Amino acid sequence: MWREAPGFWQRYEGTVSKDGKTITAHWEKSADGSKWEHDFDVTYTRLN
Repeated sequence: MWREAPGFWQRYEGTVSKDGKTITAHWEKSADGSKWEHDFDVTYTRLN
């Protein structure tokens, strides 16, 4: 996933587990779209 807006860019990369119940991911941010830094980690888990 990619988001770009003047002065604030974000990108997201996630990996789906083999059983399809979990996505482990991280977001990165950039002020100019060329220098990226880690923003935060996230884990999504399917409950049912």
